Amino acid sequence: MAAGVAVILVARSASAAPSDKAACISAFDDGQRSKSDHHLKLAQTQLLMCTKEVCPPVLRADCAEVLRSVQSAVPSIVLAADDAGHDITDVKVTNGIDTVAPSLDGKANEIDPGT
Repeated sequence: MAAGVAVILVARSASAAPSDKAACISAFDDGQRSKSDHHLKLAQTQLLMCTKEVCPPVLRADCAEVLRSVQSAVPSIVLAADDAGHDITDVKVTNGIDTVAPSLDGKANEIDPGT
């Protein structure tokens, strides 16, 4: 009895599709703008989008470089709360409408430095 094996090759373009390329460029531009506006957490999210494989290699490299600079600039804080000298962890910490920490766990929390 002979066994047959089917091989299917899928050709893939070496460059990103036009809509992917536009989205990559937009994410890079938005990330740089957010970085300039000191919205570093938002910049990280936007810049992560333009480091994806669907983006052109040159753009991915530039995007990754800016992303590294943003990640190194994001400040973090470790929060603690106590009640009459006893540590408490069931505390929600907000900054305006943004939740900084849903509870306290002793881990660092990234925050936007603002302007």
